[in-house]
Amino acid sequence: MVQDIEDRRRFEMRNVDPATLLAAHDNHVDAFARDRGITVKTTTLAALIAVDVAQDRRFLLKMRHRNGGSGVALWFFALPTVITFAFIARAGGSFWHHLAVATCVGGGLFVLMRMVVLKAAHRQSILRSHTDDVSPKAKQ
Repeated sequence: MVQDIEDRRRFEMRNVDPATLLAAHDNHVDAFARDRGITVKTTTLAALIAVDVAQDRRFLLKMRHRNGGSGVALWFFALPTVITFAFIARAGGSFWHHLAVATCVGGGLFVLMRMVVLKAAHRQSILRSHTDDVSPKAKQ
């Protein structure tokens, strides 16, 4: 599967030996450079690290926005905390006690969603991406 993403090209090959993988890598790097009219240039390790860090920051920021940023914390911590506080505050009693209980309920739900439900969904997504047939024939 070939996928162009901004200034990168991603190519997946499965069930191949290392020699075939390296040969395909060389061919794909040459094709990528030819398609874009670019060449490999020499650089220092420090410059390479600076470019890599900048790309990582852009990628992580994009992933944060794509995944809703703090949406998980809002929907699975703040909202349940406020709703729980509103319900138990009607019973009377100490404000701080109600706030502590509501915070524990919100925190518990957040941990449950983050560590169990979302983790399982993420694991299934990874397993599916590594077992699905990505050959061109399967895409047709």
